[in-house]
Amino acid sequence: MLTPTVASRFGWLYAVGNTPAINLTRAVPHGEDAALLSLGCGDLRNMLYTAYAEKGLPDRVLDFTCCDISEKIIGRNVLLLTLIIDNEITTGSLWDIYYHLYLDEPTAAAIQQQAEKLVPLLDTLQSWSDSKYGKTLKFCDVDTLCDVRRVCQLVAACAGNGCSRDRHDEFTESLNTTRAFFDSDADIAGVTMLGMRSTAPLSLRSKMDLPDAHRQYWKDGTVTPKGKSVDIPNPMFSSLVSETGLLHYGADPVLGYHLATAYAPLVASSPLKPKDEKGPFKVASAAQAQFAEWVPALRDLLGKGSVVRTVVADVFAFCHSLQHASSSTWSPNWFRRKLDSKPLNLDSGVYGKGKTGPMFFDMIDTSNLSDHLGALNILVSTAPLLTARPWATVYTETLKRTGTPQEAFRTLLCGHATTVSLLLGISPIQFWTNAKAESHVDEIFTGLMDQKKQSGEHQILSRLGWKRDDHFSGQPDNRGSLHIDPKTLSRILFDVYLEMFKEERLDTSFQRMNMESAVYPCFHRGSFAVFLKFVKHRVATDWEAVCGDLLDKIATDRTLGLSSNYIQELTAHLYMLGVVVEPWILNEVNQRPETGILRGWRNIPPVVAVTLVVPRRTILRVYEGSREAKMAAPTLVGSLKPGPGASSQWHNMYGNVHLAFGDLKAARSTRAEDLRLSIDQDRLGWEGSSPLVASFYVPTAALQVEPEKTLVGLYVTPSPQSMRLYAPVLGLEMKIFEAGVLEESKVFVSKLIPGQTAYPIFCRGVGALKDVIEGDHGDTKLKMVADIPASECHIGSLTGHLDIISDKGKKLLKEKVPIELRQTNPFTIDIVFGNNVLSYGLKFPAPVSKEGSRTRVARASGYIEVIAALADPTSAECLADFVFPTAIFSSRVPVALNMPHVNLDRLAALDVEKKDDMRWLATLVSLHFSKRETNKREEIDKSGISNDPRVNFKESVFTMFMLASGLQGGETGLFAISHPGRGGIHMLVVVSAIRLDGDTASAVLDVAILPLTTDLVTSGKIEEFLLMLRSLECATITVNDAELALWKKVLPSMVERCRTWSHRDDCEYRKKGATVPLSLEDGKQLLCSCGNGQLPDNFVGLPEWDSAAPNAVRAAISPTFAVPFVEEIVDTSILGDSGLPTAAGDRCRKCGGRGAADGGALKRCQRCREVKYCSVECQKKDWKTHRMECNEPE
Repeated sequence: MLTPTVASRFGWLYAVGNTPAINLTRAVPHGEDAALLSLGCGDLRNMLYTAYAEKGLPDRVLDFTCCDISEKIIGRNVLLLTLIIDNEITTGSLWDIYYHLYLDEPTAAAIQQQAEKLVPLLDTLQSWSDSKYGKTLKFCDVDTLCDVRRVCQLVAACAGNGCSRDRHDEFTESLNTTRAFFDSDADIAGVTMLGMRSTAPLSLRSKMDLPDAHRQYWKDGTVTPKGKSVDIPNPMFSSLVSETGLLHYGADPVLGYHLATAYAPLVASSPLKPKDEKGPFKVASAAQAQFAEWVPALRDLLGKGSVVRTVVADVFAFCHSLQHASSSTWSPNWFRRKLDSKPLNLDSGVYGKGKTGPMFFDMIDTSNLSDHLGALNILVSTAPLLTARPWATVYTETLKRTGTPQEAFRTLLCGHATTVSLLLGISPIQFWTNAKAESHVDEIFTGLMDQKKQSGEHQILSRLGWKRDDHFSGQPDNRGSLHIDPKTLSRILFDVYLEMFKEERLDTSFQRMNMESAVYPCFHRGSFAVFLKFVKHRVATDWEAVCGDLLDKIATDRTLGLSSNYIQELTAHLYMLGVVVEPWILNEVNQRPETGILRGWRNIPPVVAVTLVVPRRTILRVYEGSREAKMAAPTLVGSLKPGPGASSQWHNMYGNVHLAFGDLKAARSTRAEDLRLSIDQDRLGWEGSSPLVASFYVPTAALQVEPEKTLVGLYVTPSPQSMRLYAPVLGLEMKIFEAGVLEESKVFVSKLIPGQTAYPIFCRGVGALKDVIEGDHGDTKLKMVADIPASECHIGSLTGHLDIISDKGKKLLKEKVPIELRQTNPFTIDIVFGNNVLSYGLKFPAPVSKEGSRTRVARASGYIEVIAALADPTSAECLADFVFPTAIFSSRVPVALNMPHVNLDRLAALDVEKKDDMRWLATLVSLHFSKRETNKREEIDKSGISNDPRVNFKESVFTMFMLASGLQGGETGLFAISHPGRGGIHMLVVVSAIRLDGDTASAVLDVAILPLTTDLVTSGKIEEFLLMLRSLECATITVNDAELALWKKVLPSMVERCRTWSHRDDCEYRKKGATVPLSLEDGKQLLCSCGNGQLPDNFVGLPEWDSAAPNAVRAAISPTFAVPFVEEIVDTSILGDSGLPTAAGDRCRKCGGRGAADGGALKRCQRCREVKYCSVECQKKDWKTHRMECNEPE
């Protein structure tokens, strides 16, 4: 596995998700079939919401693959899915079955009947395939099917005696044990504080309700008070908990839903409107209303050919097995899970080269596994599984954050973020765009309120999308290797190494020692070796020199306390993975040993497996005593060291240890080295009677230093935290068990770990890149070189080395024709000869800036080099309008690279007439300005327009939201984007509704866009409508050149994200040479015509709208938020003492100040009397926006 071995006897049952549901197709264009992979899938909320978001969109087939390490989670999901398919039980009863802890007798009987029905169908893969469910619900391997069968058997047996008093008392005792973890109001507040994100963007209104909802659920086991007949323990829970496996204390069914609908004013006809809007259980009502809509939507989706596949496995085992399966048919030698001796063998009839099972995916969601397993491990495992389609995206999600955003990003990737992503060949999209439709505003507020902030580690949910950088940069399958000098690369990799294992630093602060990342690190030396293997496929260099220098740095490092102890494990993994072979690992092996455990071996390999049989009593003593001891989860390491009387003293440790309970079986051969070990696994695991078998790989030479006196041990990883927890039981050495290498019944040495037939295969799906890339016409060769300052560990610039091969190009070089650089997009710099006589486009794998770039022109040798700095997302001119880009690739389908897709007709619609209940919207949208942008709003020219197009764009969006809602000044839903110096109005924006978007924790304007092209205006088709405009209240948004261009560049994404129609065969985007937008020229067509007139009935109520509607297209406009990993997204100076935003009316409308500049009270606008300012200067600066809404009161 890729993470250290944690021996957790106690485990929580995470039966119910506590983060709001997301759309698993958010990155995929509507109408495109998609394979979706959900890792750490948890419950079904994401699948349910995804199905709901499909209603009314172009038909397509979705192929879901759901992976979770817990068979209980997968079993529960399969049971509910079969009930949904059967359609014989009401959605209300399905809610009870899936979420409630107690049931009435008929509902409990229905569960028993269903579980008993499924057991015989789950006998074999074939019997399941032949059943009514087989075409829709599939298992990736036979062991998952067996796991689900056992879960069904448990549920059926438990349901059969659910009415017994003993069973009732056992379940009650189990729940009481869990309740003890949050027995105070402060504990409940801490749990529910983090659940407030489910009510975003109105989370602050739920501060009092959510604790009450949590108490209700844990008091009665139901989200509303239960009746007297509801007293039978729900076997979907009661059969799956035990003394060492409790229902998690954060379980709360409502938190998986979008609960803002319980607090926002909704129109009477709004989707997802709760039945109970005012009562004490309105939160439960909101969640149940959504469940009632989502369930039938999933049933319909599955009925149209969509498929759900499930697998119980470690996510890394599954991902690397999929990588291997795409190109091979033999086993990759991965165990299913830690503490499991069974190999993961995917169904050979479905997975393998040439088979039909999905092995590449259009979207991979990894939940918040990055917090626990390491983002670097996640990306290395998932990136090769992305399809070769431009929308294919891996989503990572983090909840924990420490330090500044930049420090958090460095921690996430174990190094300089852009450098590491270039090494991996995968780009963090939102980092480069510094723009998201997803709001983090509520996350910031609740994070500031979170009491855990005192520890330095607090929760802020942040989601990032990652794409292959060849797709993101517009050069699919044409990205070459990155060339880096060996010494420089080793310096970069050493920096990653130090960051990866920084918890071992000798100068680690006391505060950091207590963070979860320190207690449970995400990496061992094998993880680093796998990272190196991945990078080796992406970077061209002398890898032997790199690894030699890197290992020298590690061997002499004194900043990490355990570097020397783990270096032998690192070299062993580098050998097994084929990264590099260190000479000593071969040369120091004695091939004819006369003593020791290897005596009699022939053809001794450089690396062998050591297996230690640990008596059960010695491991269980760690967990005896207090509640804290029973819940202990020590991180374990294997150990080799010399015994008493040895001639030298050393201690080698190994973090990649595989554990399993069972009886070790040895199959001996005539040749000693052919010993084959296997484990007869104890199915009861921690509750069984068999010993613990621990295995790890070591360099053979390590066993021959003291061939008869070496001690093999299993230890708890030494650290300040583990010493405090385990030293009283284990002693200062932290030793669990140790035996001499010659103790035959306790120590075994074999070529492979028990149950394996070869070394595990990693990164099989990572293909090597070309060293140089030939031009489209064979007239150039491009080599990309990374530039790193001598004293730095990060890539600062990229050098594009272009060899000119064509005769014309060579001739122009020799004639010394002037050369000019032009930047056409963030990834491309054109080399232009003379007056456009000839040009070559240099395509970089990441955004670069032409400003400050340098050229080297070798006219005789025939090459040109362009040295361009990596762009800064907050200041680079080339990224100023790179906000929500849309691209076209070979499929000719426009792809919104950074805008989540949405089904507007399925979002709740706000009632803007209820102004008092809409004040939160002003706070939300005002905070889509980052702290930096808030300051830049002050930098305006005489026209009242900023010199930053993003700031101007955000001002315009803010104005639209405020006027459409009527929260500031007048109220209108009609807007004109106008450039007075370039013909006046360029487009009209007509707002139909303001909607809640729970997936992005934000709001969205549901609008029609009417571009006023020259052809349309002169055709006379909309003449009557344009004449009518003069009598309507239309807000004119004045823009400059840069903002107008930005609007034209973002509109395609706003249209594509919400389209309910398909592009026609004659779509303008499909024409040769078409771009998105089609044109930036004034009066020219910028959007394709496929969506024109595709509007819902009664979309808007304007006079003469019928004449304009056929030329209008629907779009979704969201606030545009900055990205937490790039910059501070909230200016805390606008927050009150409690860390909460003060009311908008208590702050200056322009700068957000809470008092006048002279120290007095804020001054009201003398015309409308609605808004306040701290000074005349702020009032003047705000007039550009305020003048469109400022009206004298009647």
